[in-house]
Amino acid sequence: MAHPISIRSRTFHGYGLIAAASLWVSVPAFAQEAPEEPVVAPEQPSVWEDDSDPIAPRVQPPVTPAARTVRGAHRARTMADRRVKDSVAISAGFCMYNFLGACTGVQAGAYLTPNTLLEGDLLAAASLLPDLQAVTSFSGGVRHFAGDTFYVKGALRYRNLIFYRINDIIFDPDGIDYTNQKDLGIEGAVGNRWQWGAFILGVEWLTLTYPVLILTTERVFVDGSRKKADESIIKMDVRYLYLQMGASF
Repeated sequence: MAHPISIRSRTFHGYGLIAAASLWVSVPAFAQEAPEEPVVAPEQPSVWEDDSDPIAPRVQPPVTPAARTVRGAHRARTMADRRVKDSVAISAGFCMYNFLGACTGVQAGAYLTPNTLLEGDLLAAASLLPDLQAVTSFSGGVRHFAGDTFYVKGALRYRNLIFYRINDIIFDPDGIDYTNQKDLGIEGAVGNRWQWGAFILGVEWLTLTYPVLILTTERVFVDGSRKKADESIIKMDVRYLYLQMGASF
């Protein structure tokens, strides 16, 4: 009975050596660290761009200095920017006329471009020296903005001029008579106009009108009779500090 026991012992001992060898070979394989794989986070939709959830708060992206500069430039709109949307402009004003004189007028125009205004003007004026003069006139012309607010203006003006000579007023024993002249003149002006919303404010610094075509010149007497005057009145009108206020829309 001793021999079979010995065989079994050796067999069991052999199996133990094989198991130990297998464990020794496999342990280093388990002990080796698995290579790290990069962790990729799933793509998340931008909160700003995702409109699928209307309840979710919309987060503004951070404002950079460059963005602030652009926004500031957008707020600082020019007068030309404000004129882009406008079609017509109307205004009224008061000015100085010749020497010791004054005038008042109204203007209305349509924009051909944001910098070019086709405009009509109705004016009434009077001055005291060197002679008493009263004028009603109207003009048609173009106001062109050469800068943001600075403009130049050219027009043709029709004048109905009533002219009292001081000598006639003082020394005419038969009463006061006057000269009535109707003429057509050319006109030039320079000024500035500002705009805030629909409100416009302008100053026409200097305007010169010179008659180039005399239509009629008559001497009107106290009794109402008229006769052709001996000479025409070639007199340049000067207007300055023409303050204008109105609306553009």
